[in-house]
Amino acid sequence: MRRASLHRRRIREYAGCCSTMFGLPFAFNPPVLTHLPPTVLPQCLYSLNPHGRKRKANTREAGDMTPVTIDAPVDPPLTRLVDLPVNSVDFHFDVMCPFAYQTSVWLRRVREQLPLTINWRFFSLEEVNRAEGKKHAWERAWSYGWSMMRVAALLRRTDMALCDEWYEIAGRSLHAEGRRPHDPEVARHLLAELGLDPVLVDEAISDPTTHDEVRADHDRVISAGGYGVPTLFFPTDRGEHCLFGPVLIDPPQDEAAVRLWNAVTAWIEFPHLFELQQPKTPQHHQAITESFRPYLDARDWVSIDRGKLITFAPATRPDDEQAPR
Repeated sequence: MRRASLHRRRIREYAGCCSTMFGLPFAFNPPVLTHLPPTVLPQCLYSLNPHGRKRKANTREAGDMTPVTIDAPVDPPLTRLVDLPVNSVDFHFDVMCPFAYQTSVWLRRVREQLPLTINWRFFSLEEVNRAEGKKHAWERAWSYGWSMMRVAALLRRTDMALCDEWYEIAGRSLHAEGRRPHDPEVARHLLAELGLDPVLVDEAISDPTTHDEVRADHDRVISAGGYGVPTLFFPTDRGEHCLFGPVLIDPPQDEAAVRLWNAVTAWIEFPHLFELQQPKTPQHHQAITESFRPYLDARDWVSIDRGKLITFAPATRPDDEQAPR
């Protein structure tokens, strides 16, 4: 604690010269720097000589705010010490996807702890996995995931929060409770649970422009090279940064949720970092199947991943178990 206090005092003394040290067009806010880890703070008290070796900043009296003159630019990565936090994300989902639902649970937990804006967007697994010769989702009177997203699109026009609430209750009913929100009658009932008019289901389906909104969001992911959900878009100074994932079955809570958020958003710094994946063992597949059990019991479709049919082991019932030998 004593060492940390010393670092904080030194940072306050040198705050006025930080813009010169880091080559930034503005001065740092001292409270921001005092929240940095003590192991990071000493980096702010050094400048570079022409040979690239570090030397301590000029000795001065406490309170002297005269900028320090340096002999060479500071290494650019140090400027990440003052990067603004990522405070918004576009989340593309399909209510049908159990992985996207779990990711949305995690992201809402992050939002409870950080000033985060989630913009809910759409992506159709029915369309991306459509078999040759089959109808497009928008060519059917009612399509499972597509139609649920059309309801979300209608609600989103009024308020993004209504879209949020619809996805939360529809996703929870399917993936946690084993209900069938893809049935129009169940969908109407869920809207009533939210205090909304059940007729909104019929209004969304009778409005052809809800097709357009879902399709526009879907095409955005395809144009970025995406292929599934969850897909995230982050605004950056280089344009939008698209990431697929994180794919999980046990959304972390509390501080762990924020740590995962920090790990995910760290990828934005590296535009050519494409993939980091944990192979799934038989034990992982078993855990996924058990986690998905409500969804598997309620779905009226098969699961396809980039053209490959995905199968899940059936639930084990007591009368199926064999007596030990």
